[in-house]
Formats: sequence, C-alpha cells, structure tokens
Amino acid sequence: MPNLEQILIQQSNLIGPDIYAKTVDSSLWLKMIQQEAWPDGMGEEIRVLTFERTIAADTDTWAGVTQNTTSPAGNNCVPTATTLGFAQRYRTFGLSQKAIESPAFCINDIRFGFQFKEQLSNMFDMLTQNVAYIWKRRYRKQYFDLCEHKVVAKLNGSTLHENTSAYPTQVPTSALTQGILNWARMRLMRDGAGAACAGRENGAPVFTLVTSAEASDNIIRQNADDMRYTTAKVNELYAPLGVDRSYRGFYHVIDDFPRRFDTDRNEILPYIADQTTATPPVAQNTAKGTRSIINPLYESAPYEESIIFVKDVMRSMVPGAITSPGGNTSFEPQNYRGDFKFLNIRDRLENPDGTWGYFRGTMQSGAKPIHPEWGYAIMHLRCGVSVGLLNCSNVAVIA
Repeated sequence: MPNLEQILIQQSNLIGPDIYAKTVDSSLWLKMIQQEAWPDGMGEEIRVLTFERTIAADTDTWAGVTQNTTSPAGNNCVPTATTLGFAQRYRTFGLSQKAIESPAFCINDIRFGFQFKEQLSNMFDMLTQNVAYIWKRRYRKQYFDLCEHKVVAKLNGSTLHENTSAYPTQVPTSALTQGILNWARMRLMRDGAGAACAGRENGAPVFTLVTSAEASDNIIRQNADDMRYTTAKVNELYAPLGVDRSYRGFYHVIDDFPRRFDTDRNEILPYIADQTTATPPVAQNTAKGTRSIINPLYESAPYEESIIFVKDVMRSMVPGAITSPGGNTSFEPQNYRGDFKFLNIRDRLENPDGTWGYFRGTMQSGAKPIHPEWGYAIMHLRCGVSVGLLNCSNVAVIA
C-alpha cells in the first residue's frame, strides 16, 4: 500500500492556488476582481484618500477681451481667476479571515475503505468546490457593500428607489428591464465610469451586467423585435465566461447563483443541509453524513439581485506570507487563498502515533474602495420561467 500521508501531502498542494487559478474562468467574481497585495506594517485599518470631482462655480462666466485704455483703471491682460476648490473623502477598510477544515480521519478509515484513492479524489474535489464557492460569495458581498447605488425596481415618483448603505425598505414591483439598465448606463457615463468600461462599440462604452439566466433571457425577449443593438464583438476576457456578444450596451454575464430574497427581503441561501437517511435502513444502503441540496425556497424566491459590474469599484487585497519576521522566529508560509494542507499533528493523548490527520485552509482579504460611486446593485422581481410544455395536439406527427 502506498504511503498515505505522502499521497495526501502531494494532492493537498493542488487545492490552493492551483485550484483557484483553474476555477477563475468559471465565474466573473473570480476572474474580474482585480487583486493587490495587502501592505504590511500599516495597522489594522487602512485609509484611502479619494479626490472627488469638483467643478468651478462659474464655468459660463467669461470676461470680454478689450484694449486697456488708462492705467491703473484696469489691466485686461490679467483676467479675474476662478478659484477651484478640492473635495476629498477618506474611506477605511481592513482584513477579514476565514478557515475551513475537513473532518479528521484515521489511516484505518482508508485502509478498510473501498477504493481509497477514489475516496480521496472526491474529498479533494469537494474542498476545491468550497474554495471557489466561498470566494465567489466573498467578492460579491464585498462589491455590494461598497457600491453606492443600491436600487429597488420600484418607482419613487419619476425615478427608482435608491440608497447608498443598504437597499431601500420598499419591495420590488418590476422585473429587471432594459429601461432600468439604460437609466443606470447613462448615469455611469455621466459619472466618468466609461474609462473603466468592459468594452466599446462605435466609441460608446459597454458595461457588464451580472444577472441570472432567466433575467437575461427576459430582457432580450422584451426586445425580440429589435435586434439592431446586438453585436458579435466581445471583450476577449469575457469569452471564457460564456459571453459571445453584447446587448444594448451591456455584456450579460450569467451568475448561476445570484442573491435571492424572500417577501421580507431576507436573503435565501442557495443550499440547505439535508440529513440523508436510508429507506429502508439496510446496512449496505445506509447513508453517512449531511449533504447540501438546492434550497427549494431559493428556487421559488420572489426577488433577486442583479449587479452592474465595473472593475474599478474595488480591489481585493490579500496579504502575503510572513515566514521570518526577525528575532530568530519562523512561521509556516500561508498564501491566504485557501491553500489546503494536510495536517498530521502529534499529540500525546489524541494522536500519539500520527495516524489522524485533516485538511485545513485559511483565507484573508480586504476590499479597497476605488470608485464605489460606479457600483450598482438592483433588487427586482423574478419572472416565472416558461418550460415550453406542449400537449400532443400541438406536436407535429411524422408519418
């Protein structure tokens, strides 16, 4: 029998940064969030200074140019200057961390287990799926927290309900429409976000819509009779995400698990725990452990969230490893992206022979605000999904 611990160590090295890299193209949240290194030695929180846009108060006041007649009656060579004031804002951010572990298992669990290599492979796959899932939810939440336009698809007079810190208290009365997107797009262009757009068509910026497949399909169906705004051009970074064209100023990037909400606007998680049991409880059919299944309430949720993604809203800051800080000290290197390692920690009582072990990975990140004013999150109604059922009378019969 091969050395189990050596196999585990070799395989565990594939679960951290390598797996993170392999899953990047599966989600916009993993691929498009820009990364920076956390600067050590600057305290628990970092302040970011942002210079806000300022416009001169009298931009339309001009003085005529005339010939000077008498001195010191005037000096027309030196026009009166308008003093431009500057506006600044400080924003603070810090690091957060998370650890994830596998259950501990004994070498005898493997020795007597059926096809232990296959079992280990399944363990590794489950750990890697969790790494990708956790980071996707992390980036999406950080982006939402920072974006300064949290919109509910319900009219407030002649505009939409909008807030900066959290969604307004109203509930949506409309699905996501192209009109809502047009409204947000023009505001983004006027606010200077075109410099950070995802692409351009005929000189105009194309932005990114992160939404469900159902919402994307509904928008396109709303305008099925007018396809002048579709194009086959696409930013090459978006092709691996399944985007092959833009539509009316947006790349539609499908999020399989957008945030969804119940009638009280509480978030409904996509998965719930399900204690599997055998029926009948025959030994060879008995299930073990608690599985995660799709939450039925997630499937029937009345509201969901779509996000207009602009890459310069934030940066993800991940710390580097500190291994030898000085004073004759040393630490195990960490990459803080979920680099799972197999740990076999000797203990006189619990693990005297080194026959117990488990996987453990740690993650740390902070969200650095760059242009939160360019971030839009929209809570809207979910439309029913038509599966296109036909009765037999509507099906052509081929003789």
